[in-house]
Amino acid sequence: MAPAGMQGGYQSTQQQTTSAGNLYQMGGMVPDVDEDGPTPQVPEQYKQRNCSQKFMRCTLSAVPNKKSLLQKAKLPFGIHIHPYTEMTAEEMPVVQSNVIVRCRSCRTYINPFVAFLDQGRRWRCNICMRTNDLPQDFDFDAKTRQPIDRMQRPEMNHAIVEYIAPQEYMVRPPQPAVHMVLLDVSQKSVQSGLVHTVVNSLRENFLNLPGDDRRMFGLITYDSTLHFYKLNHTLSQPHMFVVSDVDEVFMPSPTDLLVNVKQSADIITNLLERLPTMFTATTNQKTCLGPALQAAQKLVSPTGGRIMVFQCGLPTDGVGKCDRQENASLRGSAKEFQQLEPSNDFYKRLAVECSRQQIGVDTFLCGSGYQDVSTIACVSKFSSGTCFYYPDFHAERYPAMTKRLQHELKRVLTRQMGLEAVMRVRASRGLSVNAFHGNFFVRSSDLLALPYVSPDNAFAMQVQYEDDLNAGALCAFQSALLYTTTHGERRIRVHTLALPIVDNVNAVFAGADQMALTGLLAKMAVDRALISKLTDAREAIVNVLIDALGGYRADMRGGAPGFPAPANLMALPQMLLGVLKHPGLRLGAITMLDQRADAHNLIKTLPLSNLCRFFSPRLYALHQMPEDAGTVGANGQIILPPTIPLTAERLEHNGVYLIESGINMFMWVTKNAAPEVLYALFNVQHFDHLQPHRGTQTHLIESTPCYGFSPSCYAETV
Repeated sequence: MAPAGMQGGYQSTQQQTTSAGNLYQMGGMVPDVDEDGPTPQVPEQYKQRNCSQKFMRCTLSAVPNKKSLLQKAKLPFGIHIHPYTEMTAEEMPVVQSNVIVRCRSCRTYINPFVAFLDQGRRWRCNICMRTNDLPQDFDFDAKTRQPIDRMQRPEMNHAIVEYIAPQEYMVRPPQPAVHMVLLDVSQKSVQSGLVHTVVNSLRENFLNLPGDDRRMFGLITYDSTLHFYKLNHTLSQPHMFVVSDVDEVFMPSPTDLLVNVKQSADIITNLLERLPTMFTATTNQKTCLGPALQAAQKLVSPTGGRIMVFQCGLPTDGVGKCDRQENASLRGSAKEFQQLEPSNDFYKRLAVECSRQQIGVDTFLCGSGYQDVSTIACVSKFSSGTCFYYPDFHAERYPAMTKRLQHELKRVLTRQMGLEAVMRVRASRGLSVNAFHGNFFVRSSDLLALPYVSPDNAFAMQVQYEDDLNAGALCAFQSALLYTTTHGERRIRVHTLALPIVDNVNAVFAGADQMALTGLLAKMAVDRALISKLTDAREAIVNVLIDALGGYRADMRGGAPGFPAPANLMALPQMLLGVLKHPGLRLGAITMLDQRADAHNLIKTLPLSNLCRFFSPRLYALHQMPEDAGTVGANGQIILPPTIPLTAERLEHNGVYLIESGINMFMWVTKNAAPEVLYALFNVQHFDHLQPHRGTQTHLIESTPCYGFSPSCYAETV
């Protein structure tokens, strides 16, 4: 009863070859980036059961059978995992069963790629190859207690399943979802409009915070002192407590600083309505971010939960204050990495302690000038949160940035979230997972602690060889995410990816995934840039590309003219060029250190599809849109105009263009744009009549007469 794939039968993969193109003959043509990588050539019965590339994706969809073959191909080996994201019931069935079948040795969950032995009484683990007894209850339905066909069970037909975890998977009963807000109310924060913007968003969305009827909410404001708010539902108005001793933080009230959202909705609304006017006359320019975080940690620690921090400028008082100023002379220099290191270890130590207490921290840095992002972001990095950066934030001057903050804050407040999570990734015998990338704390060699997991963060891991693999068989990777839903259920989300094992380098190249390679190389380059010169990180990317394509050329029988590349890697040079031009890795003094640190954070945490669009944006010619662009198609989605290659040769002197990177949008209007196009798009008939919103305007580019602004979010100067 062993699956056919476990017996071999991969001739189609072993014989698979890839057509080659000549990069020297591309000229001005830029290849399209195929967002769908090569499909793993597993047996036909497994193709529909294998894990989707949206959730788990390997740099090599055909795995070399030995380390020497990988070294011959000279391609990095790793996997990208998006373990917690919105899925339909068809994509991820939920399994409620008294029996969760796992390997006794490596603890792998049973999956579609295991083999059954001894007339189905035993099964062989596809990770460690141990033979296990199969529980008798596996062939019975838990609800009806009737025999069922085991091959119809969800875990045998889907590579992604979610189990409702029994009691043994719980250290303690599921805790309520706790949401704690820390808000800077210093003079700079008030005058920039940050307080007003954040409070308005909280007032509009706090009733939609994820959680059941037990969900909790609390708010602390701070400048050089801490302000606590008692929000008991029996009060007519909130009671405010001011703690001026920030060296020894204490709780001014034993109760009601964290309250039930449902019970105290009215008094929370009362506080949020009054808060914008409470500090309008403040002259206090100092902030004590560190003590505020310590206070929030003490409040949330009994249950765990999420802390959201809104900070304007550098912390000036108490523990965690940041005295370091940006040294502009180090930008782009060989010593730049020294200033990208944290200026103190307070935020990392606090984050590690928060991780132990199941607390995740999201930070929103919205000040003007240098904010030491590389230091403060550590509190999110090691607590599985996210750091959001809004340079030179000002609600009136830059309304587009305000809209971006409102949009992202609404998303953070209302999106799904998992609590008290841990994740482990297992690999087939002969392989091991190391060098993790993302926001987490490594609790043991392969266990990632994730107090707070969101659908907007992803992870990547590098894979190394410990032994040779059997060509013609399958290797597998399985991730298991154990977490608590905001409604108090303990669940286990399992992803299993099966890949064929090959013994020739041509098949390895045929299965290489250019998007996955780009994402992994960018993450590896960020790690390199943080410990050595930026040029070393950039050279490492270039060397990998040269070595890989050189290895492909050397393997081609009879050689090939020009610079051959596999058809599935034709866009890799373009994508890696985008990585080298990205603010995280580009040379020159134009990139501010905070901007560089923020770019590093995004590279390490964005899901792969978003990350690659970050490097290779979409370019639309708005003056050449088809008639149906912008209308609703048959599938219910908006019809977008076709994209054009990212090359200057495709830019016309009378065009209007939109560039979308997944994070920023830039609109370029050339000075010679046709009046009818300007009228259709902007209701004006001449370039000089354009009146973009304040704050989104950029300067005129002398060499190319364009007028750029961002239609929906903050646009950097172009």
